[in-house]
Amino acid sequence: MTAHSGSEPGVMGVSMPPVSSSIGVAPFSGACSFELIVRWRNLDTGATGEERSDEVVGWIGCDVFDCRAWNISTGRGRVAVEVASNLPHSAGHAEIFVP
Repeated sequence: MTAHSGSEPGVMGVSMPPVSSSIGVAPFSGACSFELIVRWRNLDTGATGEERSDEVVGWIGCDVFDCRAWNISTGRGRVAVEVASNLPHSAGHAEIFVP
């Protein structure tokens, strides 16, 4: 996961690079499905938010590549962000300053 200040004041950019996954096999549909979750908290203002995306990708075995990007209005300040999944995972964490 990469977090950076966005193109506008008070906006944070978050991107997840292409990653290969073999988790979430759905043998009857022939695809992987999982929920991708971005949670954030502005440490200066206390504002919080969450973005969710349902992903369905790949073939049987789920040897696929997936990437996503978000521009999130967090407000200015120090922002903690986490990218997670509803499946077993290693969540990504970052803390950045959003001008």
